[in-house]
Amino acid sequence: MGKGILLLTILWMWGLFFAPHPVVAETPSRDTVFTDRGVPQTDGARINPYRFAVFSGVTIGLSAYGIDQFQEIWGHSTGKFHFKEHDWNGDNLAQSDEVSHLVLGYKATQLGINFARWTGMSEGLSRAIGAGISAFYMTLVEYPIDAYNPCQGLGISDLVFDYAGVGFGLLRDRYSFLRPYDMKIELKDVRKVPKKFFSQSNLEYDYYIYWLTYSPYFGDVPLNLGIGYSTDHSDWRNVKRELWLGVGTSVTDIGYLFGTRWGQRLDMWGLLEFSLRVQVLR
Repeated sequence: MGKGILLLTILWMWGLFFAPHPVVAETPSRDTVFTDRGVPQTDGARINPYRFAVFSGVTIGLSAYGIDQFQEIWGHSTGKFHFKEHDWNGDNLAQSDEVSHLVLGYKATQLGINFARWTGMSEGLSRAIGAGISAFYMTLVEYPIDAYNPCQGLGISDLVFDYAGVGFGLLRDRYSFLRPYDMKIELKDVRKVPKKFFSQSNLEYDYYIYWLTYSPYFGDVPLNLGIGYSTDHSDWRNVKRELWLGVGTSVTDIGYLFGTRWGQRLDMWGLLEFSLRVQVLR
């Protein structure tokens, strides 16, 4: 199955390389730091073949690694097709899994768009490629990987949150008024770091706080306001939901102190949030 996925990816990227596409050069239309960031810039040049080769290699490599990790952690697709039982509440994760799908779908889209733009693709094509790759692989995780996994099953709620994350990533890149809003994650306790990026147990889901942040003063004050969600499985029979309010910063917020160009370049790497927070619900 892994070889088939790699082959499909290679053929897909090969087709994208030779497909005709419009070349668009976009420039900022207003004079504020915030709005400059709302209109990403490309030089309108043709696709750089060397950068495209790097883009293709990284896309294939990360995809293969991610799929391998999914199956190593949650099992292989060796059963019959089935839907996940009690999809919304049956996993005792109190929707922390769905929220993680939301954030992952968003960041994968953002990374794909910016990486495609780096190769010289036009703005429209970069967004289509980034969102398409993210949606394709997020779907692949649910079907056929989870759908035929005896221990998992096709999760409709996971797919909904996957696509919501992809949609947010696409819209945020296109519309400047969404730029102050972002999704990030934070380690609840820096002494507890998962062995792998993907959570391997219910307790490891507790390590993360998932943040929706708003940065009101881009370029002037490197701080954001956030509302966070996490879970607590200290009593494994009764998972508790946690809600946080915080003031924090990220690589993105700091990058804008050094100008719009740095802020744009660092935006996709602003996944981690560092906050002063207070818990308001448990």
